[in-house]
Amino acid sequence: MERFDEAWEQLDRELEIKRKALKDDHPKLVSTYQRRANLALDQQDYARARAELDDAFHILELHGLEDTAAASSFLSLARMEFEQEAYGPAIRAYREGLRRYEAGTRSPGMLGGARLGLAKALWASGDHAAARDALSMARVELRKGGLGVAEDLDELEAVATSWSGPMPKASRAP
Repeated sequence: MERFDEAWEQLDRELEIKRKALKDDHPKLVSTYQRRANLALDQQDYARARAELDDAFHILELHGLEDTAAASSFLSLARMEFEQEAYGPAIRAYREGLRRYEAGTRSPGMLGGARLGLAKALWASGDHAAARDALSMARVELRKGGLGVAEDLDELEAVATSWSGPMPKASRAP
């Protein structure tokens, strides 16, 4: 718990500094709201995560941003929906995050991690054929991703072998 408190203090200071230096709706605040949402998700504080994501989405919409920061916000939303077993909204958010990542990143590791999340949501929703397709694509992307994605690749292989049984819980990445 102490580590969470320290992390919140650091993120509170970061947000305060950015707000003083920039306008309250400046696009550079999105990454801070994103990290705050992920920290809240790590604590399973979905109300707080939703509030942080709402702030991020407000700025993204205000400025019409379609970049990887927007993708990350959608992926956090997807994670939150998945963890609450709202699979339809999770799938939509994963797909939107992937669309934005595909348009803006050359990182196969990022794409693979996001696609792994989509595969798990599709499987949980009962769309096993689409889940297997997404899992196959994630495998290719994660293998191209290099050393930084070894944990996601391990998780992917565990998911692939467990799909005859219960679904694994959502990962914290991305």
